[in-house]
Amino acid sequence: MQSMRIEITSFGFGHGPVPEAEMVLDLRKHFRDPHKRTGFRKLTARDQEVRDVVAATPGILQVVAAAVTMAQSYAMGPEADTNPFRIAVGCVGGRHRAPATAEMLENALVAAQFHVSLTHRDLDREVLESGRDADRTQAYAEVIERALDSLLDELDDEDELDVSVAAENAAGALVHAGY
Repeated sequence: MQSMRIEITSFGFGHGPVPEAEMVLDLRKHFRDPHKRTGFRKLTARDQEVRDVVAATPGILQVVAAAVTMAQSYAMGPEADTNPFRIAVGCVGGRHRAPATAEMLENALVAAQFHVSLTHRDLDREVLESGRDADRTQAYAEVIERALDSLLDELDDEDELDVSVAAENAAGALVHAGY
């Protein structure tokens, strides 16, 4: 058994700062996001289909193997017995790529005879809206707000708001705005 302890933390860059670590694996730009697949948005790395997709991603197994080699190199250092080697594995939201990869890394390091602990910092956090989704949502909200303001301007104090008419007007405003 290797004497160096390894602490792995999976995380989402969108949920806060990178955990303190000697090695950070940033999976955001170079590995496809299962979150974008139909039906995967609400799933997490606890779901087998997510783990399967991440494991089948070209390059992921090589990243895990390289991280194991890096850990073995650090284990040769003079402070290996007294200081843990910390690895942070991140993706955008910390629900798919990072935790699935961190679990593969944990298994590989245990097989290499290391003492390993794994923490999923953001696995149970809410799904992050992508920048594009957030921009579209904001654009929709602005169009709907203008439509509702227009509708409210036409109402007298004695009128009641007809929700179906309001919804129809909002939908019409979205169509008119090109959405």
